[in-house]
Amino acid sequence: MLMISTIFVLISFMIPFQVLACSCIGITSEEAFENADAVFLGKVLEVSVENNNYRVEMEVSASWKGVEEKDQTLFTSTGVGASCGILFEESKEYIVYAFQGEDGELTTNICSRTDLISNADEDLIMLETKEKIYEQQNTDQDQEDNTAILKSIIFIASFILVSALIIFLTSRKLKNNK
Repeated sequence: MLMISTIFVLISFMIPFQVLACSCIGITSEEAFENADAVFLGKVLEVSVENNNYRVEMEVSASWKGVEEKDQTLFTSTGVGASCGILFEESKEYIVYAFQGEDGELTTNICSRTDLISNADEDLIMLETKEKIYEQQNTDQDQEDNTAILKSIIFIASFILVSALIIFLTSRKLKNNK
């Protein structure tokens, strides 16, 4: 009986079975940059589930590759860990290395080096040597809007000051005429 049990155990180890796990070969930040279709720094605005994937809405603050817009949607597997998905946290900032699928959507996984910005010192040092293609900043329109607001404030303040001066002078003239 012991011999049959031993043979059964040995045979069970010889039967091939599929393992659903993600294994990553460590890559450098430079290799991750070269392999990725898009590399950007972004803040997670919202995470939802769509077609067995996390849909991650992000606000891009800087981009070095593949992204030239402030708002970006990214997908990753809902099977976090063993199936390579990343559990993004809302309101946190990430350095993202993403790949463009055949459908044009950007995806990422744990093997891409995508990580919280607080864990990405090596990546940020490497990215300082790269040219940014997008960086969130005041646009010309924002500056024009600010100038228009400032002009309006100056006009209103001047109007109030001139009106006050006219009232003061008029009331003084009336007192002198009495």
